[in-house]
Amino acid sequence: MTTLNQFFGYATLARVACLSFILGATSAHAQPPIFITNGEVNTTSAIFNNWVLVDNLDFTDPATFTTLIVNSPAEFNGANNQDTSIVILANSILEFNGGTVSEDIDFNEASIGIFNGGLVEDDIYVYDDSTVTINDLTLQDDLEAYDDSMVTINGGTFVEDIEAFGNSSILITGGNLGARVRTFGNSEISIFGRNFALDGTRVYTGDQLTSGGTLTGILRDGTEFSVQLDVGGGAGDNSLVIVPEPATGLLLLLGGTALALRRRQR
Repeated sequence: MTTLNQFFGYATLARVACLSFILGATSAHAQPPIFITNGEVNTTSAIFNNWVLVDNLDFTDPATFTTLIVNSPAEFNGANNQDTSIVILANSILEFNGGTVSEDIDFNEASIGIFNGGLVEDDIYVYDDSTVTINDLTLQDDLEAYDDSMVTINGGTFVEDIEAFGNSSILITGGNLGARVRTFGNSEISIFGRNFALDGTRVYTGDQLTSGGTLTGILRDGTEFSVQLDVGGGAGDNSLVIVPEPATGLLLLLGGTALALRRRQR
């Protein structure tokens, strides 16, 4: 494990130019990013005023993974008004256990994210078949999933929207949900819990919701929620699926089994 406290080293100019284009960094005064490509597990609790990229040194080796573990009181502040603080590329991994990120976090190219705490003051974007699991986090702006990516939310506080686009999927089992839950472009959001209602009308487990309204209920972790549901596109293209919590599902299964046995006995 490599301990990172001050400086990781800079990328080549060509790679920086390419990544700057991806990020929309057009400022002539933009600083090159701190670039982590060592294929190792790296841990930090430092303060960074450049944006940070995590990538793989050997792009042809599927067994090579560069991992960045972030612990409190780390700070990622970006640089020169950049819109992004951290970018994860090419099957690399971000484990975020604490600290503060002032700008966006972007996951690309089948990368992996695990959040166990901390604060992100801007957006989280999940692209390109990436996978993100949020167990705890305070996110002050939007969470957006695209391009066959998957996000699992088990906890945390979400101040703004949770959005799925472009064949992505989001699974929600817990946490404090924000203003809206939105689906677009053949995407799906599944909410695990009980006592669901849409605009005051009971919604039953297994239902696929294809219209908007105010959705209320209790998540699997026991958190009550009320969010605005926005289902974009044509009917059937996007949906929000209501899923029973495991205990409820088990009771339904046991109840059905008991009823079948009683009928056999007759």
